[in-house]
Amino acid sequence: MLLFSYCIPEASQNIAPMAVLDDTEALKSLQLALKMKQCSKYEKAKKLMQHAMALNPRHPEVLNHYAELLESENIVEADRLYAKALSIAPGHEVATINRRRTAPVVDDIDQQQLDDIDKKMQQLLDCKTPTLKAIVQEVYYQQMHHSLGIEGNTMTIAETKSVAQTGVGIQGKSTRENNEVLGLQVALEYVETLTPNVRFASVPNVHENVTGMKSNINNMKSYIDCMTSNADSSSPNSDCPNFNADSLMPNNNHPTSTAYGLTTSCLMSDVEFATIPNLLQIHQKVLELVDPNVAGVFRKEQVYVGVHVPPPADKVEALTKDLIDWLKSSEARALHPVKRAAIAHYKFAYIHPFVDGNGRTARLLMNLILASAGYPSVIIRKQDKDYYFETLQMATEGDVRPFVRLVARCMQCILDVYLSCSAECDSDACLKILEAKMAGKIDVISL
Repeated sequence: MLLFSYCIPEASQNIAPMAVLDDTEALKSLQLALKMKQCSKYEKAKKLMQHAMALNPRHPEVLNHYAELLESENIVEADRLYAKALSIAPGHEVATINRRRTAPVVDDIDQQQLDDIDKKMQQLLDCKTPTLKAIVQEVYYQQMHHSLGIEGNTMTIAETKSVAQTGVGIQGKSTRENNEVLGLQVALEYVETLTPNVRFASVPNVHENVTGMKSNINNMKSYIDCMTSNADSSSPNSDCPNFNADSLMPNNNHPTSTAYGLTTSCLMSDVEFATIPNLLQIHQKVLELVDPNVAGVFRKEQVYVGVHVPPPADKVEALTKDLIDWLKSSEARALHPVKRAAIAHYKFAYIHPFVDGNGRTARLLMNLILASAGYPSVIIRKQDKDYYFETLQMATEGDVRPFVRLVARCMQCILDVYLSCSAECDSDACLKILEAKMAGKIDVISL
């Protein structure tokens, strides 16, 4: 099936000699590493094997021996390397034996991670504290900030919040960056209308009048364009049209509205939202203030994402329908919601159905799936984007488990924040916990 195929772009088939896989040098480095290992010089052996991996990261012998060296300290990574060796050389006997040993252990580790998530979820749902209201709101802004930051938006969290709360552009920032914030905000609010009884409501009064909101988008765009173009003026507001940011906020009078907090009301079916029109609507709202010509429209041209070449444009709509069908399948619904959401994100990113805005839309889809199953949104931090992209590439190459673990770790992180806040009476102290998690130099992701 095309959804899981992997190909190298034509442009990369004639790469400089430095990038050509060097079997001879890789095997020389491997042999020397094995000698170091026999002499119990494990650090030297490890460095030599890493060098061999750099020379040829797809050589089955290199993969298998490096995995054997790693197994005692990192069985999860060792199992991944055994699996990769077998995907390249299915008949590799030693890798097969090794994988039979590690796979059950790693499966248990992965299941323990999901069990831990469910345990923390239950603890959180048993908590009732007003402090959580403030932190859920703050998570909403952090989600915007990091999702945009992954794509290169340079706004700080304070600037992101300011634009989202007031509708006023930040002077010194481009029109595009200001409009990216507003577009993602509108998309987030729309997404939450698709899960009307979620346990975690991250936007106040999320049940908005979508028609009324849409009628105000043009006013908002004109206002931001004017503010940005007049940024150097001594009175940049003088000639700009009036715009009330409250016109984009949800309707306060919706009978089932839930403001900033947790509710245990019945959830909608977690596949009711899964339609192509809804995906197109989400993408349209993400991009309509940035590039309205491509917003909500499947791409009609080939695109390239690093070394990954997404499927041809004429396959996009059919593959997106396959994704929707998969989400509704018994196979997908039998998966843990975190696993299902992560795999859906990967599949969407693999298809890359739009010219731009795929990453933001994929993360919105992932969190929509989580919300529909009663889980909070996860935040993939912008400082973790290299590993985020790396695990997506691993999935493209055939092993989606590292990406699932990343999403699961992000879920554990946000649940830890909520649980810490449930024990705090001071909302300021609670916010500091979130800020420390989101801004920390040390990754929360275990590599």
